[in-house]
Amino acid sequence: MNSRYLFLPCVLLIAALSACGKKEQVEVQTAQADFVQNSGDEVTADVWGVQFEVASPVGTSAGSTMEGMLHSDSGQNDALMKLTMGDDVTVLLEKRGTDTIAFTFNEEKHGTLEEGDFVTIDEDRIVMVNGFVRDVDDQ
Repeated sequence: MNSRYLFLPCVLLIAALSACGKKEQVEVQTAQADFVQNSGDEVTADVWGVQFEVASPVGTSAGSTMEGMLHSDSGQNDALMKLTMGDDVTVLLEKRGTDTIAFTFNEEKHGTLEEGDFVTIDEDRIVMVNGFVRDVDDQ
């Protein structure tokens, strides 16, 4: 057999064997878990895609609890989450069949939030959402 006829099959065989040793990289996406953290100077939280920052918390408590028999999974339509952010700040987040989240701060309603919102509560306990003051909802 002529060597030029063996050239192409050898090249294909070498290419196939070299591909066997390569590992395909697979990107794994992980969901960011909800959290509430008290550093002493501020409390930060990320719940249902809403970020919170509370300045000068009183005390060291921080955490979240479910209220009632509802789901904490953001994919669920109905859920109720209570956040403790220091001893003087309590946030209640409530989802009831919509993408919006009812927002209550220290037992006063402050309208609704959506995934991606950024809530700050300063040392005077003034609430801001995405850089704008959010007053108590009169409804």
